[in-house]
Amino acid sequence: MDVLVLAGGKVDDTLRARIGVEFRAQLPFGKQSMLERVLRAIRQFGTVKVVSNVPIEGLDVIPAGKSFVESLANGLSEVKSDTFLLVTADIPFITAEAIQDFLDRCDKTALINYPIIPLEAAQAAYPGVKRTSYRLSIGPVTGGNIALVNTALMRRNLPKLERAYKNRKNVLKLALLIGPGILGRFILGAVLPKTLTVASLQNSIGRIMGGPVKAVYTEYAEIGNDIDNVEQYEQAVRMLV
Repeated sequence: MDVLVLAGGKVDDTLRARIGVEFRAQLPFGKQSMLERVLRAIRQFGTVKVVSNVPIEGLDVIPAGKSFVESLANGLSEVKSDTFLLVTADIPFITAEAIQDFLDRCDKTALINYPIIPLEAAQAAYPGVKRTSYRLSIGPVTGGNIALVNTALMRRNLPKLERAYKNRKNVLKLALLIGPGILGRFILGAVLPKTLTVASLQNSIGRIMGGPVKAVYTEYAEIGNDIDNVEQYEQAVRMLV
């Protein structure tokens, strides 16, 4: 199985001025970069392919694009396996144990397996770190930064992902893509927590993607503890001590 690592994201202006690097993958954590920490955790799971604009010793790097979806498309062009593990390079606390647990819980017949993490577990593991969360019938959850993906399906759905990415901050346009029903349940779930079930979420995404998907419940919060800004980076560095 191929393991595709997306490592093309740039740091914001504050982090660039503070740390002196251009890409998040280069952020230092002790004696290693953030990307090196991720690579250490994933090497045992397959053939590693990295999408980045930073050279990496011992690996042939796939050039990153100007957006997340463009980088994903560049990486997909080099994936050879029928399914692949998608990982972002900004989860410095990821471990092989967490990845193995996720894979063990995956449905190998599903076209996409993606993690959902109970918000309580994320807050307990990384107190004070702000996370985007959603209220489901099982409680508030946050997402993770890995996925087990069917290669052919992802290639077919790249145009949809591109449209969704461009409209991710426009509620009305996003509703046209994901369907007003599921969007309404997301909104209503903020008031009535039991409105949106895991099954309805899976079914809605599955209809869009053209096949079954599975939300993989995991309490390994390191899967979703990504670094986006200087506050999160400084908190993460303190946790290393």
